[in-house]
Amino acid sequence: MKRIAVILGHGDFPEGIKTALETILGEQEEIIPVSNRKLSLKALTEMLAEIFKKNKNKEIFVFVDILGGSCGSAAAQARENKKNIHIIGGVNLPMLVEFFWKKNIKGEELIEKAKKGIRKI
Repeated sequence: MKRIAVILGHGDFPEGIKTALETILGEQEEIIPVSNRKLSLKALTEMLAEIFKKNKNKEIFVFVDILGGSCGSAAAQARENKKNIHIIGGVNLPMLVEFFWKKNIKGEELIEKAKKGIRKI
């Protein structure tokens, strides 16, 4: 199953982290950056639902900046318990680099690999 990553966050964060990722790994076609800028929770939820509908035959990974905020809430509402949609909070650049390097791994194993991008020093 093909996959996409939705990077969901506040302000310029989604586009900024996409740009940083592509500076490291080159252009990535399977990224959709989504900002909540000037969107109500309802409008953001509807936008995500449309993205999910258009990509219903793909495995969708939604990387959210703050899981408990409006972005995380909108992603959870738009998911509607669909099994092909995974929501991961606290997205950061090392997590995305790990995710995009591991293109042949699927589902929960891929999420675990992405979490390894989180390190403490």
